[in-house]
Order: sequence, then C-alpha cells, then structure tokens
Amino acid sequence: MNKKQNGLKLPGVVQKCLSNGMFLVELENRFSVLAHISGRVRINCIRILLGDHVLVEMSLYDLSRGRILSRLKTKNRNRNINTNRNRNINRNRNRNINRNRNRNINRNRNKNRKKKL
Repeated sequence: MNKKQNGLKLPGVVQKCLSNGMFLVELENRFSVLAHISGRVRINCIRILLGDHVLVEMSLYDLSRGRILSRLKTKNRNRNINTNRNRNINRNRNRNINRNRNRNINRNRNKNRKKKL
C-alpha cells in the first residue's frame, strides 16, 4: 500500500500466531483478518504474542488482509512492572538471607578454630 492511499486503521486482538510473521487478528467489530507484521515492527524486533492488542491497517480493496502497524499498550503491561518490582524485592531478600548465612558460617568456623587452639 502506497503512502498516498489511506487505509482503515482498526485496533484488534491477536487470536492465532501463524508462520512467517502472519497473524489472525480479531478486530473490534468481530471480523477476523489475516495480518502480517509491518517493516517498522520487524526492524525494531517488537514481539507480538497471542492475546496482544495491535493496530491493524487494512486496504480499502481487500478487507480480509491487513498489516500490523504497532502493538498497543494494555493493562496487563502494568502487571509486568509490578512483577519486576516483586522480583527485585525477592532478590534483595535472598541477598540478605545469604549474607546472614555466610556470617553464621564464619562465626562457627571462628569458634571451632578457637577450640582447637
């Protein structure tokens, strides 16, 4: 599709992942469209997975095919931020546990050395 041509841009949800960057996308109006990844999405290595919300551009001549222009932000992305924060909290907690364990091991070693002397 040339830049001069105006296509329909509609949001949709990825229903099925096919081979070679092809996806079956269900649009808001309940129509299913066979869509491929645009060059910009491919170059920037944007991953599109099952259930992602995407923006699809469709030609006025063939309404059964389209091009995925971008992946849209969803509320689920915020949950990933929270899980990353929880991972950092768990990581810090594990570091503290390991530090305490190492301190106890060193204390026991020192006690055993003093007993031997």
